[in-house]
Amino acid sequence: MTDETRRDSLITAGAIGLIAYVLADVTHHMFGHGAACLALGGQLQSVSSIRVVCSVTGAPVDLAGPAANLVIGVGAWLWALAARRPRLRLFLLLCAAFNLLWLEGQLVFSAAARQDDWDQLILALTPRETWRWVLTAIGAAAYVGTVHALAMSLRGFAAPDPARLKRLMLVAYAAGGVAALATGLRDPGGLQAVLRQAGPQALLLPLGLLFIRARATGPAADAILFSAGWLSAAALALAASVVWLGPV
Repeated sequence: MTDETRRDSLITAGAIGLIAYVLADVTHHMFGHGAACLALGGQLQSVSSIRVVCSVTGAPVDLAGPAANLVIGVGAWLWALAARRPRLRLFLLLCAAFNLLWLEGQLVFSAAARQDDWDQLILALTPRETWRWVLTAIGAAAYVGTVHALAMSLRGFAAPDPARLKRLMLVAYAAGGVAALATGLRDPGGLQAVLRQAGPQALLLPLGLLFIRARATGPAADAILFSAGWLSAAALALAASVVWLGPV
């Protein structure tokens, strides 16, 4: 039986998705907000999977989170273009997906709800309300465009049956949600913090994964075979997320 005809190991796909989500979370809060806070001479008062509290406030710290997601998301996507191993390629494309959908979804939310990372920038723009609508539209268009572009990059996983890709995306989405909710439960706000922040962050921002649809137009990607290494890495990533982002 060849790799192409074997069934995917969904538990391995879930592990890959969990790691990709945790990486996006760490990228946003620690590599983005946290690093900018320290670079600007501030002190980190709290770091969690939901928020970063820094002694320095303002647009540079706020926008560093989305900027870090953009860099890692684009970098992972470019790397995926050269990746041939199916598990690595799926991981890189999920990294791109979680980072970019987080960035774009948050732009829509921030502009429309008048809060979060983009609000300080919008407050400095004139006319302010016009820019809110413009940035909301840009974020929505970019989100839809990313979903379509991801479908093209993932089309090898749609063979021999398009339902295969749907399963992989659903498992990755669910695994990311599990990681986020498990980490968010350690927030001092408890269940309320999970319902108001960790839950929407984990389940709404990457929702586009569930709308990725494609038909294979080229060779099928090899099956995602069972891997104890990816499972071990996912367990370590989840433990690290709960311990270090739950919160510090």
